[in-house]
Amino acid sequence: MKINKTFNIISKYKNDPIIQYINEMMTKNEYKLDKKNPSYVFILGGDGTFVSTIKKFYSKDVWIIPINTGNVGFYSFFNKNRLPKLKDIQDKSNYINPDVIKAKINKKEAYAINEIAINGVNTITCSININGHFYEQFKGSGLIISTKTGSTGYCKSANGSIIFPNVDAFEIVELFPTLHAKKTTINSPIILNTKNTKVKINNFKSNNPISFVSDGQCIATLKEASLDLSIIKPKGFKLFFPIRNNSQCNGDYIEKLQKTFIKG
Repeated sequence: MKINKTFNIISKYKNDPIIQYINEMMTKNEYKLDKKNPSYVFILGGDGTFVSTIKKFYSKDVWIIPINTGNVGFYSFFNKNRLPKLKDIQDKSNYINPDVIKAKINKKEAYAINEIAINGVNTITCSININGHFYEQFKGSGLIISTKTGSTGYCKSANGSIIFPNVDAFEIVELFPTLHAKKTTINSPIILNTKNTKVKINNFKSNNPISFVSDGQCIATLKEASLDLSIIKPKGFKLFFPIRNNSQCNGDYIEKLQKTFIKG
């Protein structure tokens, strides 16, 4: 992958001093601002800004550097107190190919770096199949299929598991399953290996149309659908996420969990 000396900065706040810092660092080293086809893209904001911005880059050859200026920054190594240096962003070993959910709803494709959610106005039923094996007939309010990076977002709010970044896994979480004497589901998150795992969800039944949501954006509202899901790693799409070793990775991640969720 050839890296051109071009960059772009995406931020809601045009007067953020971090923008000036990045501009000076990059132009001083002969990088040119290129909003149409940049090699490096700096995204300033929290995880919400990152997720809403990132969709346009899945199919491009680009190196993404998030800088957390919001409240939650699980995607960001940098923040206003720890800004990137040129040697950091030029070091290819600091980047990963992040997990992305590829979803096919009937004939429509969608991608999500956090989660695909299935929501019903009222109770829905559907069949869940994993690698061609029938798993269960679900009945309840909906389902969440989450990547490991999405496990601290909507998935966590639904009592899903938190998956550490050095674990190759994704999960399926049930939303308010209907439980009674004649019908029970697993009523627990299930963790699946990202490699060669395919999930099919079909035989949907509901009195009202069902919403299919990708990273907070509704992509389809249907009464009848077949949903195929798998985890991919877009080849050209690189995310700054330095993992030197498991010990450092776990320590950094635990610190973020503590600062974000744990009190007392």
